[in-house]
Amino acid sequence: MSVFVVNCGSSSLKWSVVDADSGSTLGSGTVQKVEDHTEALSQVLEAAPLDAVEAVAHRVVHGGERFSAPVLIDDAVVAAIRDLAVLAPLHNPANADGIEVARRALPAVPHVAVFDTAFHATLPPRAYTYAVPRAWGVRRYGFHGTSHAYVSRAAAASRGRRCRRRRRTARPGTPAARRRCRPRWPGCAAVRAPTGRGSRPPRRR
Repeated sequence: MSVFVVNCGSSSLKWSVVDADSGSTLGSGTVQKVEDHTEALSQVLEAAPLDAVEAVAHRVVHGGERFSAPVLIDDAVVAAIRDLAVLAPLHNPANADGIEVARRALPAVPHVAVFDTAFHATLPPRAYTYAVPRAWGVRRYGFHGTSHAYVSRAAAASRGRRCRRRRRTARPGTPAARRRCRPRWPGCAAVRAPTGRGSRPPRRR
């Protein structure tokens, strides 16, 4: 089984076709300085090896409080992703555009949205609450969750064990990010709280 993975970023488009059984990459590429994601993905769809693709996975930046796990995409999910653009105005519109193009090109296979914010869904209130009026509706969500999930699992696998201890993960890049994890998230770890200046949870007494 091969899966077409699409990541429509704010100004780039990354894609790969992965053999889900072996984990090998059958094709991949990056389009930089994208101004029109619809046009960019349409060109990728013409060149990518998609003959044996049985599913499409879309990386979506923000799922808000609505999406805390991967979800099978339908029209309602696409509409919700667009509604959540208020929380990620540079990314969610591009994510939704890519989903719509791919669904039109590959209508016979399932499309699944994987949300960056889902990894952080188990943050406790003390970690996601800001010292502002609750009526503002402002909270911390956490980002780059797919990256932190992969890194924490890979680190555990390299040591021949499951994630049973607290650990920190680091994501270099733009922007860089660090997370402090604890083993409560299914499959590996749940983020306890973002690390960094001024963001540590209160110490237990």
